[in-house]
Amino acid sequence: MPSYSNRSLSKLQTTHQDLQTIFNYVIRKRDNTIVFGVRTAKEQMDLFKKGRTFDGEKWIVSEGSKIVTYKDGIFEKSRHQLKDGVSWAVDAVPYYPNKPHIRWDYTSGFLRFGSYVLGVADMLYAYGDIEHELEWGGQWGDFKDYAHFQLKIK
Repeated sequence: MPSYSNRSLSKLQTTHQDLQTIFNYVIRKRDNTIVFGVRTAKEQMDLFKKGRTFDGEKWIVSEGSKIVTYKDGIFEKSRHQLKDGVSWAVDAVPYYPNKPHIRWDYTSGFLRFGSYVLGVADMLYAYGDIEHELEWGGQWGDFKDYAHFQLKIK
């Protein structure tokens, strides 16, 4: 049975209890690694800068394929940033036994994993084991963030 590394566990522990419940269930059947739990404003801004340049007044997209977030962490907060003392988002990716362990370009693997996570979350929500429903960045319109899962805010 798969299990989280200490590094993944420490990141998961920075997230809302509902996310911990979901991903502690997911790891029983689907090996994955936690890439991000909580982020500081600086970490969020560093990710926002990817694929952008600053023209002296504003940030401009210079390499659209390198964009990883539309939240700068200052004016627009990410759900990864602390709310009620925890992150309301987690970045989790499938982990494969053979190298490369993380396959960022393997879209069908992300689709299967994301669908599984959503199914687990739906079940746990229906049984009352978690308080919030889950959203997945892989279902967003123009911008797909296959690693990103966040709790819906009521």
